[in-house]
Amino acid sequence: MSGTGAALRGHHAALQEGLSELRARRDELSGRIQAEEAERGRLQARIATLSRRLSDTSESLAGLRSTRAHIDRTIAEMDLASGEVLPARDIVLSSFLRGGGGTALISDQ
Repeated sequence: MSGTGAALRGHHAALQEGLSELRARRDELSGRIQAEEAERGRLQARIATLSRRLSDTSESLAGLRSTRAHIDRTIAEMDLASGEVLPARDIVLSSFLRGGGGTALISDQ
């Protein structure tokens, strides 16, 4: 029986050693898990900050584009009005000069 007791003690020692190794591995994994969770928290905070910045930038960009479109419309309207005014001015000036009104302007200078 003493041989059986020795064998049982040997198995028990092997089990204790294996259990000790598993606990060490578990502690190592717990540390890594904790580090990864901390990193995930930092990344989530950064994502939230970047999302807010992206949203703010998108709103600002929309406002700037709207202002630019308004300016583009104003320029187009002014170009159109200017294109209509110049030919009318030339017609009035031409008829003024043909009617003799231009000679008074020239002789006054």
